[in-house]
Amino acid sequence: MARQYEGKTYSIPLHLTANGLLFYNKQLLSAAGFDKPPSTWDEFLEVAKATTKDKVSGCSLNSDPSYAAPFYNQQKVDFSDAGAKQFMMPADGALHAMQWMQDLIYTHKVSPAPVATTDYSGPQKLFSANRAAMFVSGPWDIGPIRQGSPDIELGLAVPLTGTVQSAAMAGSGLMIPAKAKDPKLSWELITKLAAVQVELAATKEAGMSMPRKSWAADPAVAADPNLATIAKALAVVAKQDVALSASGKAAQINELWKKAYQQMIIQHAPVGPALDDFRKQAGAAL
Repeated sequence: MARQYEGKTYSIPLHLTANGLLFYNKQLLSAAGFDKPPSTWDEFLEVAKATTKDKVSGCSLNSDPSYAAPFYNQQKVDFSDAGAKQFMMPADGALHAMQWMQDLIYTHKVSPAPVATTDYSGPQKLFSANRAAMFVSGPWDIGPIRQGSPDIELGLAVPLTGTVQSAAMAGSGLMIPAKAKDPKLSWELITKLAAVQVELAATKEAGMSMPRKSWAADPAVAADPNLATIAKALAVVAKQDVALSASGKAAQINELWKKAYQQMIIQHAPVGPALDDFRKQAGAAL
């Protein structure tokens, strides 16, 4: 449980999303001879190569390091085991995942090199401009595409399968501070915000996905192709190491990972040494 630590619950999930959904342009794939989206890494590369032409890239990787998580999760790689002071393990899976991502840019040339920025919407913007055929993201990019590029026939597919099929967990939670003036009133607010009918209303308005199984089973969700795809992705999210958050070092270690990710993906630094340096620095931070 992402909101629990050592058997105690510290917050209630407000919404739950899966980073790892495959966004694809149906027209571009069809023009390249594909009537369905890729489901494996090999198929993804095949489609990306076929749709890379003129000013269109087959896919687009993100400058934000959190978007690497679906890919290394799909190689059974855990970002952290804080208790053991280990990171990006097993090492061979991490090397394979990050090398594969780097090769998409510099070897296969099916993705532009991301630009270092705090804006994670780069792939979505390329996709909306008909400059990228595919990208991996979460439900938050559905709205901008529909609103900004209604002419694009958007396809949404479940996470890819590498060694396993997996997605990364994202979302938010609600908690009551220990020094809250009126914890009973706070709890009443939480129960109302987390009620399934409120969740369904928020989904209808904003496309937000929720943590309840009853939400996923509701006809309004199950009958919507995109929402049903999101619900399936939620079923394969990888576990989070809550001990890292409890360590108080998560922000520092995430900055170290950002540096390593940018070295590998933006600066084209050798993957193995960059991962080794990250592991040493992150372990020392704990």
